[in-house]
This record gives sequence, C-alpha cells and structure tokens, in this order.
Amino acid sequence: MKRRLGAARAFSWHDWYILGQAWVLLGMVDLGLRLLPFWRVQQWLARRGGSEPVAAPVLDTMQRVSRLVSLAAHCHVHPMRCLPQALVLQWLLGRQGIYTELRIGVRKEGTRLYAHAWLEYEGLPLGEPPEIATHFAPLVAAEAGQ
Repeated sequence: MKRRLGAARAFSWHDWYILGQAWVLLGMVDLGLRLLPFWRVQQWLARRGGSEPVAAPVLDTMQRVSRLVSLAAHCHVHPMRCLPQALVLQWLLGRQGIYTELRIGVRKEGTRLYAHAWLEYEGLPLGEPPEIATHFAPLVAAEAGQ
C-alpha cells in the first residue's frame, strides 16, 4: 500500500487528468461495446478525437499513457477487458497526435477460443510483449478514426 501511495504522489497533474479521463472513458466504452456494434463505438470515439501537439518524446508518452490506462482499468468498478482498454488508449494517444493501429486476434486451445485486442505503433505492440502477434491470429487492424 505504501508503494502505491508513493507512486501516486509521483504523478503530475497531467497524469491525474489522463488517469481520470481513462477511468471515465473505460466505463463509457465498455458500456457502449455491450450495447452497440463495435463500429458504432469506434465512430463515436473518432468524432471526439482531436490532436494536441506531442510534448514529450513519442515513446515516453506512449508508455506513460499506456500505464495510466492500465492503472485506470485495474482500479475500475468491474474488470475491464482488453478491447475497451485498447480503444481508450488509442483515443488518448490520438489526442496527442500519436496514431496507432488496433489489432484484434484470436487463438484456439482445444475447444476454447481466446481473443485479444492490443495496439501497435509502427508495427510494434504497445504495452504487450513483442511476440503477442505470434500468439493470436489477426482478425482486424484499424487505424484511429476509421
């Protein structure tokens, strides 16, 4: 607990702002995905986009925002799945002028089918192990705003 409080004290006001945005958006996107078709949720996010200049180096910004979205997902009212997390992260990064591709893949183990969503920036997975694409057969790749 002390370690978590220490980490929280190290957050800047901008980090808290992004964390709050991510927490609210995760709930909205998760609910939207439960009630609406995927493409409708993606359209809704695209209309709310915009681009701010990237203040920090792209890699640092991507890693920081990815960690904040992951933290917001872990502190949410109920467990957040990978698709809402990926969509919210894509939206937040797009607002900072960083455009990523959404990847959705599946794999079959025995009779079970597993699916996973993640983002890639210039072909590299964001917030995932580099070999994630080898574990899931790709279904979809979509840039933000499509």
